Amino acid sequence: MAWLGVLIFIFFLIINVVAFLLRKNQKVCYAIVYTIAIYLLIFKVIEYVCYQIQGLHIKIPVEFSALSYFILAITVLTRKEKLEQFGAFVALLAGLMFSISFWVSPDSFVSSIDTMFLFVCSIINHHLLYFASILLIFNVRRYNYKYCWIQLIGVGVMVGYSWLIHLFTNYSDIYKKPIIIQICDGTILDWLGAKNIPPWGYALYIALAVVALFGILAGFYALNNVFANKRKKQGLIENYMPKKFVEIYKRESK
Repeated sequence: MAWLGVLIFIFFLIINVVAFLLRKNQKVCYAIVYTIAIYLLIFKVIEYVCYQIQGLHIKIPVEFSALSYFILAITVLTRKEKLEQFGAFVALLAGLMFSISFWVSPDSFVSSIDTMFLFVCSIINHHLLYFASILLIFNVRRYNYKYCWIQLIGVGVMVGYSWLIHLFTNYSDIYKKPIIIQICDGTILDWLGAKNIPPWGYALYIALAVVALFGILAGFYALNNVFANKRKKQGLIENYMPKKFVEIYKRESK
């Protein structure tokens, strides 16, 4: 299924090209992000309500990406800028990691298909997460690095929540160990084909994972700052918000 990995890579490139072409049209970019947020929230609420109706009561959002759908949607729709950067960051992480994993090992995704509908939806929704995040980061917002602690605490809470579900419920017995747990405890290396890794190898892996997280966070702010500066030079708004939302925000703040 290598061709499928190539296809997803091409899809990923197209998304980035579209984001680049929209760089001077902030109104359209924000409208797209807002629409994606509404769609993801409605889709995911309906999905999990259906699970509950079917009696699958333990089928709740546990995976990092499953939580990211709700976080992005809620932070965008509530227009809380300090929290919105957290939504953009986790959406970037979830979407980017999903896409890269698919390029590297498409067979593992195909072998775990439940239904073709959910498989296709997973591909589309993860890339919508990524698309919304890069539109916010590159074309719409200027985020303040002073609030990077929100991302770190937020990611920590998300991971901690997943561990609680994994340790104190039968979720992992029914639906297999969540990917975020596999990443944390190193068992994801088995999925990647690494066998008989010594203890120091796991320690090195954890260290590299932490460095990667901080590297992505630093890149998040660095690229956001670069593109915001470019907008400023081009006479565009550094931190765009539709006028009607600005008026609503001002009224709510009084």
